[in-house]
Amino acid sequence: MPDAESMEKDELDLEKSKENESKMNEESAVEMPEKPWPLLFLAAQAGFGLYFGYDTVSALTPPIKEQFGLTDADIGSIISAYALATVTLIFMGGALYSFFGPRKMLVGTTFLNTLGIFVIANSNTFTGFYIGQLLFGSGSCFIYFSVITLVGGWFTGPNKKFKLNIAVGCLHFWLRMGTTLCFSTLPKVNANLGLKPALYTSFFVCSFSFLSAILFVILDTIATKKQMKKYAEMKKESIEMKVEERDEQLKPSDLELRDVSERGFFQSSKRKVVEVLKSYASFPAAYWFLTLIAFGFISSLYTFTSFGGTMLVQRGFEYSESMFLVGLTGVSNAVSTPFVSLMVGLVGKRTWFGILAGISTVVCYLAFWSGVVYPGIIFVALGLTQSLMDAILFPCVSIIIDKKVLSYSTSLIIFLYSIGLFGMGRIIGLLGSEGLWVVAQLTLLGAGFLCVIGTFALRINRLRVDLDKK
Repeated sequence: MPDAESMEKDELDLEKSKENESKMNEESAVEMPEKPWPLLFLAAQAGFGLYFGYDTVSALTPPIKEQFGLTDADIGSIISAYALATVTLIFMGGALYSFFGPRKMLVGTTFLNTLGIFVIANSNTFTGFYIGQLLFGSGSCFIYFSVITLVGGWFTGPNKKFKLNIAVGCLHFWLRMGTTLCFSTLPKVNANLGLKPALYTSFFVCSFSFLSAILFVILDTIATKKQMKKYAEMKKESIEMKVEERDEQLKPSDLELRDVSERGFFQSSKRKVVEVLKSYASFPAAYWFLTLIAFGFISSLYTFTSFGGTMLVQRGFEYSESMFLVGLTGVSNAVSTPFVSLMVGLVGKRTWFGILAGISTVVCYLAFWSGVVYPGIIFVALGLTQSLMDAILFPCVSIIIDKKVLSYSTSLIIFLYSIGLFGMGRIIGLLGSEGLWVVAQLTLLGAGFLCVIGTFALRINRLRVDLDKK
């Protein structure tokens, strides 16, 4: 094994080599041609089961509580089990995405997602539901991450930002249709056929998403071969020649550093950890403001829709009517997202739209707390607000973060807002069990104010110029 001084010198040599290689590549850079857009629909369909399955317990909360004797605290624990799995695993998302690639990630995670719903469908106890939700979350936390990372790095050329906004809008339209169909379909299946058939309906939907992921892998493999062939023609040299060219300029010490067997697994893993931490440290302040926005908005909104039906039942609404009203969030979001994303793509001004979305979030929570506004209007408004957030959050991340570390930035932001989602689910569930629904609503309102603070901070940040461009 080399001594510590030579190891440090080798590390510096490797960094310099990488810098030189990067400069050479930039000088003769030719962007990779885009793959066909229809492939993104299959990726979106792979995530459809995530949204449908995530809201399964929420859409069937009253019959689950009645049939299995569960409390609001139990339901809160089951719902937050999803976030617990996400918090535990998503932090490794960037490294896993780099190691396995998007195809294996998508297939493996949709399988876990489907397996979790299968366990839930066959459960009769709190423990069974909890384990099923953990399994579901273990897969689902990577599904959205994989799909949004795929979309974020899909487009090239001068119209990249515009195309990115359109794609994100279409993606979230289809994903939110999962929420809409869940709240509109499962209560009807439960009323006509019973609770078990309703749970199995969710399992079959997730199974179809798993099959879509497999089909995406097959077609994406074919498209990638055509893409690489076209790229080689544009460069007028084969990919093999470029690899040889690069390796010829590497020093022997560089090759040794890249060989785990020469330095040992520990040293290789240590370098990877250092590399990841350095990438986190390099993220601009605007990224952390976006993280704060996501933390406040997503943790509060998803918890609100999960318990919204129960809160409406407490106010005297019928179960079926409550689920219909909560489902309006998904309908509003699904219908408006493509148009809102198109508008943001054409106009730019993302930081201003962010402020509008933050204020709208707080107003909606205040209106629900006051009880003077019909809940259906509030849920529709929240769907529109989410459309604005969908058109801002991850597109902004893709704009300010280098494509090479996009997977790390995406996994980190999901990890951080999942902490909020886990904690919020537990808190609201416990408050609900004590009958403190007013306090629960004020807690959600507090998270909404975090979102507002993040949007104003993003507006005054120096990168607002890049974010506000069309």
